[in-house]
Amino acid sequence: VPASGTRARVRAPFVLELLDQIARVVVVEDAHELAEVDVGDARVTADHQHVLVVHALRRLTEVRASRDHERVAAERVDEHELRMDVVVAVERVVALAQEVRERAFLEPPACGEQHVAIAADDFSIAELKPEYGSTSPGELREAIIDEPASVLADSSINADQASWRVFPYPGEKGNITATAVTMTQQYAPLFESFRQASENAKFPIITHALSAPLVAIMGLGHSVKPTPGKPFIAILQYPWLTALAFFNEQSDLRLIRTLQHRGLRRPNNFINSLATAQTSLEFVDPDIFVVPLGGKVDITLISDLKAVYQNSRVEEVKQIQIEGIPSWCPEPVIAAQAATPDSATINSNTFSLLRDGKWAFQNFLPTPKAIAQIYPSLSEIKLLKASKLASVAALLLGGIGAAYFGYNAIKLRSTPEWAFNTSQETIVNARLAKLNLEKQQAVHWDNLLQDRSKGWVALESLVRLFPADSGILVNSFSHSIDPTKAAGAVAGTKAGFSKQWKVSGSANLKGIDKLQNWNSRSGINPAFSEIAAATGSSSFDPSVAGRTISVNLKTQENISSSASTYPYTFDLTVTQAFGATDPMAVNLTKAP
Repeated sequence: VPASGTRARVRAPFVLELLDQIARVVVVEDAHELAEVDVGDARVTADHQHVLVVHALRRLTEVRASRDHERVAAERVDEHELRMDVVVAVERVVALAQEVRERAFLEPPACGEQHVAIAADDFSIAELKPEYGSTSPGELREAIIDEPASVLADSSINADQASWRVFPYPGEKGNITATAVTMTQQYAPLFESFRQASENAKFPIITHALSAPLVAIMGLGHSVKPTPGKPFIAILQYPWLTALAFFNEQSDLRLIRTLQHRGLRRPNNFINSLATAQTSLEFVDPDIFVVPLGGKVDITLISDLKAVYQNSRVEEVKQIQIEGIPSWCPEPVIAAQAATPDSATINSNTFSLLRDGKWAFQNFLPTPKAIAQIYPSLSEIKLLKASKLASVAALLLGGIGAAYFGYNAIKLRSTPEWAFNTSQETIVNARLAKLNLEKQQAVHWDNLLQDRSKGWVALESLVRLFPADSGILVNSFSHSIDPTKAAGAVAGTKAGFSKQWKVSGSANLKGIDKLQNWNSRSGINPAFSEIAAATGSSSFDPSVAGRTISVNLKTQENISSSASTYPYTFDLTVTQAFGATDPMAVNLTKAP
């Protein structure tokens, strides 16, 4: 990495502490500096005989940055120095991968696979072709990865030197506009070393390269609280560059600029560049939020901004402190906050778009498709884990089933039935036949001896039907039972029967009213229900299916000597019929 302070951020269990133990990549020793190289003013070099040719390490180096090739991190080669990016293979990569693997086994992630995410260091913007101005960012997302030359306005790009991703933000009229964010592939060999080490260890390490400024911009929605109705500017301070993000009054992104430090603590003429961009956007006294994103950034920037922007609110953004994560490395915290939109301090279209579309988490250095197909996906790993758990559960259930079967088999062998001797079958059958005969006899005689009509119950029924104050004088009473005249006489081996009450006597007006009330089913049924409840005899219960009660009443004028007290005489006949299906039906068969 360049000597200007580039760093790699790794997100994985224990990896942050491991990075401090890795031998760092530095520029080649005794590097030669070419002073006063004045090629930045011309579109191309005036004399190609003065072009510096790098022979050794030419595939992993980049001159920062001749005008013949603009797809590198630096903006231009200035007039003071010419330096090269040199990426050297890190020998400790294998050791780091091995330690990641060992610690992952000590504390395996829930999904079953290990992710190592390294945020890229450079950040620059490239324009899209004009014809893609109205195309939705979702349609460009895959196109810029597969065929960047067909999307980008600059036709001189080299896909082997950089990666491009679409970055959307709301336009002036509410439309979604997109630009392209580029990142050099200087970490591609490092990622390849990780993959090679993981293949040798037979433990997949999945790499994911993020753009740190994009993640930091998305994190502003959780870390800053702008003044309502005022625009604001976010200054992302890195040791090697400064990124500016301009937001309007609705907290929607309007402009992104990148200023290289070129060996200084801050960009040259930074305040003037900031004022120029602010004026072009017509921002009046915007809030200014400074976000330190490096251990050695210019700490005097805030005081200088407060001196120039006296009417603006200038603040340093304090990141959430998480044990084990430096405050200048907030990307892991921002990634966790993205899953909890309720904690956001800004809910504008820009931050909703970035959060919902996961635009800040695009992978700039993805694993080649030919290699990615070898590794299982997250869903496949979850499926493998689920199938493993399912197989364990199946074995467990099989074991439980076998144990249950064995227990029941042992329990069955201990029962008397298991010890039954077939030679005793004749004896047992004879005993069963005898018991069955006794049961049939008991059922037969129980049927014949049922409480169909007891004498005391008949007398009790007479007393309850004709109490002393009923206004009725009973002269004669008879009760009979006749199985030959029953309704539904015979059904199989049972026959119904009928019971009859005949009562004659005298009655006054009160008694006549009571007798007239009984001359209907609705009047006589309650009287019989009362007798059944009082005597406990179920034969009086009129609610049994197939059981009916009929009443025949005859009245005439009383001509006897008692006519003054009981002016009427009556003859009452009550008949209760029991069908052949009634529980009290009589058995017709002989006793067994």
